[in-house]
Amino acid sequence: MELICSLRQGLSYILTDWTAKRIIVLLLLAVVSEYILTDLQTTSLSVEGMKKMAESANFAGAMVIPGILEGTIWLEADHLHDLVISLGLLIGISTALIALGKKRYVRNLFILYSIFLLLWTVYNVVLMIASLWSRQGVALLHLLDAALIWFFCIFSFGIFYWVIDAELQEMYLADPSLKINFLFPQSASALKCWAGWKPSLVDYLFLSFTFSTAFGPADTQVLSLKAKALVMCHATLSLIIIVTIAVWAIGNI
Repeated sequence: MELICSLRQGLSYILTDWTAKRIIVLLLLAVVSEYILTDLQTTSLSVEGMKKMAESANFAGAMVIPGILEGTIWLEADHLHDLVISLGLLIGISTALIALGKKRYVRNLFILYSIFLLLWTVYNVVLMIASLWSRQGVALLHLLDAALIWFFCIFSFGIFYWVIDAELQEMYLADPSLKINFLFPQSASALKCWAGWKPSLVDYLFLSFTFSTAFGPADTQVLSLKAKALVMCHATLSLIIIVTIAVWAIGNI
């Protein structure tokens, strides 16, 4: 019975404490990013594509190609080894912040990691576009990679929106003068059945899905400047993935 009570208390803590929820979602994001962003097949063709892009743009022949492209380390990395290192660092830093009484900084850690993943995603999209110039390119691989990176954009941006806004939405119920990043239709509704409603992670994933398909807001208003900047990045990436890479791949299958 004591074990069951302890498990219930632990589960209740995870579901109610924002720091615990952030750490769990952060680790999930790290796992998904490791198995998607490091397995894009077309990035291995990007070096030839970069050189052809340089030639077509009449750049100098001695264009500097970063060694990270030549090595294509994203494809050769040992998933398990990299995953253990990533999770170990995230758990270690989070534990240290909690031990030092700096729980609120776990949110900052999450935001920094999300920004890193955003830059990594942009980097991979650039490589995928460059690979379109490669003679070794396979249209089906480009289409598969476009689908994977598009899915990852939905997942990662949805979590990014959640981490910058979800706690504020909960506080907004007690203090309507608080500035939130997104205004959901349920919050703006006068219907009593939606009184006291607050968005969950699924709501932010749905929000991210609408941004990826409509390339902009649908039923939810974007209020803050940082949220608008994120949505612009998100919509731009989705537009590039669908219009440039996916359309090219479908046209060449």
